[in-house]
Amino acid sequence: MLITIVLSVPVFAEFYQYTDQSGVLRFTDDLTQVPEDQRPNVKKYLEPDDSLTPEQRAQKALEARQESVAQEKMEISESKYQVEFGRLDKKKTGLDQRYTELTKERNDLAKVKEAISSEAELKVYNEKINSLNKQITAFEAEREAFSKEVDAFNTRFTE
Repeated sequence: MLITIVLSVPVFAEFYQYTDQSGVLRFTDDLTQVPEDQRPNVKKYLEPDDSLTPEQRAQKALEARQESVAQEKMEISESKYQVEFGRLDKKKTGLDQRYTELTKERNDLAKVKEAISSEAELKVYNEKINSLNKQITAFEAEREAFSKEVDAFNTRFTE
């Protein structure tokens, strides 16, 4: 982890406003650039931080750093979210495809059942049904595990 030490150095930024000989409004941070005859009428502007104590400046710098770190963490979290979401989406696509294949196989077996005419064909059919049932059971276990992953994902990224 990178540790940053923030040193607060008092910096005062004053700006001056005056009108030059041509009537043009001018701004400068150097009082010596203001003509001497206009210095008594010059308008002086201070930066908002000019009135802060060194401790207040240090606190403000610390808060800015903390905000920067929080933003960085949010960006990392968002990146992790995208990666995890992509992984889950890919897994869901695979499960959807597998479900479609299992449904097609079940429908095909239902059609085969109607054409069974012998004990041998019935035996082969029953073996295929048993195999399909095992595949469906395995699929349901995968789907349940996926559902738990999605719940964990939602819990992690919605808090």
